[in-house]
Amino acid sequence: MAESGRISRLVRRRDARWLLALLGLGTLAYFTLRDYQGHIGGVAELDGYYYYVYLRSLQMDGDLEFANEYDKWGNPFRFGTTRTGHARNVFGIGPAICWAPFFAATHALVRIGRALGRPLSLEGFSRAHQIGTFYGSLLFGWLAVLLCYLMVLRLLSDARFESPAPPRSAGERFISAPLSARRKESLALWTAIGGALAGPLPYYCLTRASYSHAAAAMATSLLVLAWLRWRREMTTRRFVLLGALTGFAVLVRPACLPFVLLPLEAGVAAVWPALMRRDFRALGAPLLGAAVALLVFSPQLLMWSYLYGSPLTVPQGEGFLWWSDSAWHSTLFSPRNGLLPSAPLYALSLLGILGAAWRGLYGARWLLLVFAAFTFMGGAVHDWWGWEFSARRFTSCLPIFIYGLAVSLRFVIARLAARPRRTAAVVAGAAIVAAAIFNIAWMRDFGRRNLRWYQVRSTQGLYMTVTNGLVDRLYRAVGNPLSLPGSLAFTFRRGGSPEVYDRIDGSYLLGEVNPATNPAGKPLLHSMMGLASLRFRYNLSRDFGFPVRDGPVHYVPLRRPHGHIFLPINRPGAVTLLLRARAAQPGTRLLATFNGKRVGKGPLAHGHWSTLRLAIPAKLVERGINRLDLYHFLPRPRPVARELGGNLGKSPVDIAVVSGGLYGGRFCEIWVAGRRVSHNRKGLNVAIIDRNSGAVIDERGFDVHIHPAMFGELSRYLDRFPKGAIVAFGARGDAGRAFKQKTAAPMLARFGAKTPLWLTPNDGYAAIGVLGAPLGSAIESHVTRGHARARVGRKPPPWREVARYAAIKLR
Repeated sequence: MAESGRISRLVRRRDARWLLALLGLGTLAYFTLRDYQGHIGGVAELDGYYYYVYLRSLQMDGDLEFANEYDKWGNPFRFGTTRTGHARNVFGIGPAICWAPFFAATHALVRIGRALGRPLSLEGFSRAHQIGTFYGSLLFGWLAVLLCYLMVLRLLSDARFESPAPPRSAGERFISAPLSARRKESLALWTAIGGALAGPLPYYCLTRASYSHAAAAMATSLLVLAWLRWRREMTTRRFVLLGALTGFAVLVRPACLPFVLLPLEAGVAAVWPALMRRDFRALGAPLLGAAVALLVFSPQLLMWSYLYGSPLTVPQGEGFLWWSDSAWHSTLFSPRNGLLPSAPLYALSLLGILGAAWRGLYGARWLLLVFAAFTFMGGAVHDWWGWEFSARRFTSCLPIFIYGLAVSLRFVIARLAARPRRTAAVVAGAAIVAAAIFNIAWMRDFGRRNLRWYQVRSTQGLYMTVTNGLVDRLYRAVGNPLSLPGSLAFTFRRGGSPEVYDRIDGSYLLGEVNPATNPAGKPLLHSMMGLASLRFRYNLSRDFGFPVRDGPVHYVPLRRPHGHIFLPINRPGAVTLLLRARAAQPGTRLLATFNGKRVGKGPLAHGHWSTLRLAIPAKLVERGINRLDLYHFLPRPRPVARELGGNLGKSPVDIAVVSGGLYGGRFCEIWVAGRRVSHNRKGLNVAIIDRNSGAVIDERGFDVHIHPAMFGELSRYLDRFPKGAIVAFGARGDAGRAFKQKTAAPMLARFGAKTPLWLTPNDGYAAIGVLGAPLGSAIESHVTRGHARARVGRKPPPWREVARYAAIKLR
């Protein structure tokens, strides 16, 4: 009675105006917004089509035979017939029961429209029928917000929702600090509205209103509210009502099964003391509640029995649930519809529910247990990501998220109220630090990238460029912070970076579609992995180079003897990998490991492309990101000539210089003995190598573009070293623009170079010579587009090719 009185008084509160305004805005959006197909209002498509078929068949045909609907209006998933001979439908009947009043009312309005001469269809599949029926989902979503509002209001108003133990710390005293009645109502209102709008619920009230998620959110919110209200004062009547609400929640969406833990807890808490006294009569009320729950859920049991011949079944078929290999971590942290990356505010909700459970706040531990069971169950589903917008399956957990969000906000508000001066100081300090970081980042970009206003032509472009640079550097270091638990586990187990996790997790190469669930899908979708495709760039380790074309074959070169490839796979079980590859040198042997275990070893073909077959046993394949390591054993290297040019003899070490001009990337690298020694400075980069030991004596850069006088400094710099020292020389960008023939030509001639660089100022230029050598003896290269390369001895690691890999095929 108290609860009904609270609801009746709600309309006299100011909060009611906000809730009604929310319903009004939602209604306006429902009847005006268009989806990507141009539809207004709910549309019966994909999953929603099969939910809606129940309504049409029952109310228009009076049966549950869907064959005629499939023949006339389509069967997008191409469901066949069951073993009982009926047309298959793997989706539940619960949403259709919820929508039935809306369908009946809409059909009545359509009849009136027909009587008034409007060209409306009475067959039940018209757009008018669908729009009117699925408006119920919007109303269900709004009721879920209202019920969560009442739940938070009771949480803040009832002393029984506080921890029974006295506060043991300052944080607990902040949480227990009193709030005025108006503040409680405001906190409850905006927690419910904000928590609902920050998650997937609005999408499934509007664009995908034909799905079951809005009705499920309403059903679970009603169940959680009743459980929190009654759990310590259970009566027979309340057991019956709680059982009915539990059966209703599971009927609307069988995936809400973990919520059964709530009435189970209430039943055990109520009867356990009596059972200890051997008073078995106390079992009557909980058993009656369980019977009522089974009775309410019975329409679904009867439907399964009718279609599949058994009241208990998994209609989606074999391979839909993998209890032994749940991807629960992906449902929380994956970039593909993971809960926290998709709904960041719910991170605060989870912190709140964890804190409440730690403190023993009323009911929090059981709600956390329900959430954990729900997450594990969602991860066991084949397509745990749900295909559609956001983490849609977590819509059913809306009351848990609202509960946790209320606890977090309650703590924050109490903390701010307790220390307002410190709060103001922290906010002001954060603003100052943010402004300083932005300014320093702008200075950095201005100095390194010459980021000026005329490059972006607007302050918007300037601000976005600097901000994007900050975010990009943070992302490269830690990936998505909301995915850190999952990405750090990936880094620890597989050796990839958090950035790579965010790029590839959920992008499965095999097993996107379960053929038993969706016969129309392609079970081997993405079974081919073209390694030269930019799509798979982050699946490859940095030991692989950039894509190259060899006639009709696109491949990526492996620069070092060891490289690895990440293979996200969604199905456990044995897999066969077919690698199309060839070795760069004859006699190369390959050792392949999969998740750290050897799976193959043998020679790698050199003169032609070959296909290697690797059979991966089921025990090595994990559901998620797997790692394939490729170890190459090269033949004994043959001696490589290190002639310096002319008759200058040999270099004691391998040396290479590569330069990109104005149109070649504006960079310069100098490699000595396989190690990069230059720092890619603007202008000219010079390294001096000892002729006898091969050690790098010195390395410097000269910004001759800004300061042409640096040519004189460069000449004086070369005078410091004895004749016979080796000079590695390269230009970055358009350094040749400031060259003067009278000063540049003698400077280049000091180590035997004679290229007229001042005539081609934008070229990439690389040279290797010897101080005091005759003119023309230096090894020189200059190109207008592309990269200029000069080398003595073996190629440096970025230029080497250990092997070439074109593709991986999985089956």
